[in-house]
Amino acid sequence: MFHSPVDFNNEIFERHADAWDDHTASYRAVLAALVASPGSVSGEETAVRFGHPGIGLDNREYYQAMTTLNEYLRQKREALLDRRVRVRNGELGAVTLKASASAEGRSGVRRIRIRDFQVISDSPHDFAGYNLGPSSPELLLGALSSCLTHTFLIHASDQGVPLESLHAEVSATIDARAGAEGYEDIPVYPQDINYLVTLVSPASTADIARLQATVEKLCPILNLLKRGNEVRGQLDHQQPGHQITSAD
Repeated sequence: MFHSPVDFNNEIFERHADAWDDHTASYRAVLAALVASPGSVSGEETAVRFGHPGIGLDNREYYQAMTTLNEYLRQKREALLDRRVRVRNGELGAVTLKASASAEGRSGVRRIRIRDFQVISDSPHDFAGYNLGPSSPELLLGALSSCLTHTFLIHASDQGVPLESLHAEVSATIDARAGAEGYEDIPVYPQDINYLVTLVSPASTADIARLQATVEKLCPILNLLKRGNEVRGQLDHQQPGHQITSAD
């Protein structure tokens, strides 16, 4: 079974490599266009149709099916059930999450490193920045929107709630006057955090309400922001000439 369009394309290209001619590049372009937008390729361009092995769908039908989340939800449920077995068997437990950020010379751009990933955070032009990335408060809202979306996916798969599409939008206010003389009472952190989740599903209103209640209870970042948490800080002061190292 193919688990992604990429797997599907790789299999097709490997299986037919010896039979393809100078039109291979054209076929690749058509398949890439189908992945990006199933309705964007003309009937003439899709004259070559390989069919999706095992499910009886041609390429156009397959990619139209993949534009909804339901195929992914089936995979998510399999992974969720496997994870529950591993928890019961004592294979999974608490882990330590880590992230770091360094200020780039001259620009002050913050390069965030998380595992093998990097994210750029920057200030707007009117605050000595280059606007090369979101600010830290914006990244916080992005983390909440991602966590909400993921938690909806997890529990929609668990509760058997079909989803055609899912989108989470988070907003908050932050006041540039915070901490300035005469404005000491204004909080320096984002306030009035709100989220709006828009989903398309044939499920009943009762099923969707049950799903949202589960998300409200189990979304990690949402509950962190609602309940707060203790943060312990340390400072490692080094003299010039020393290479800054992480405090791991």
